Amino acid sequence: MANTEEKLEQQEQVQATEALPTETEAEQTEQMDDIGFGAPSTVYSEEEWEQQRVKSWPRQIHVFGTRQNQVNRGTAARLRTLEIENRTLKLKMEQLEKELEAVQVREKKSLGRVAVMIDRMQAELDRVRLSNQLNSNAVDRLMKRAQEEDEAALTEDIESTDATESDE
Repeated sequence: MANTEEKLEQQEQVQATEALPTETEAEQTEQMDDIGFGAPSTVYSEEEWEQQRVKSWPRQIHVFGTRQNQVNRGTAARLRTLEIENRTLKLKMEQLEKELEAVQVREKKSLGRVAVMIDRMQAELDRVRLSNQLNSNAVDRLMKRAQEEDEAALTEDIESTDATESDE
């Protein structure tokens, strides 16, 4: 599992670096000079300094300059690495934004279908309620009619019993 994730990360980094435009060393140096991270245009190695007849600056300054050049090169390399990482993150962010938009579209469609289903269920529920109400009213009418018929039959029985008793 961890190997798979590492492989994916490596592939993404390779893809991100491949997507970056290649720059010549001169362009990189020019860009770094523009922002203050470039190495001086004339960098003297230790041997060159030793071979100069007339030393234009003292050795301490030369050593400091050599070390500073090394620091500048390291800083420039780190800056380039950070630029690559930044570009990689921007590409990832763009990809994730596209995926997010796709998810939003899918969810919108899904919610639309759910809304339609809810509307249908609500209509069915209203129909069942109405049917229940109508059935209740019909049952009430039948019960009243049965009760009235029972009362009428009872009244007839009472009248017929009264009539038979009066005949006797």
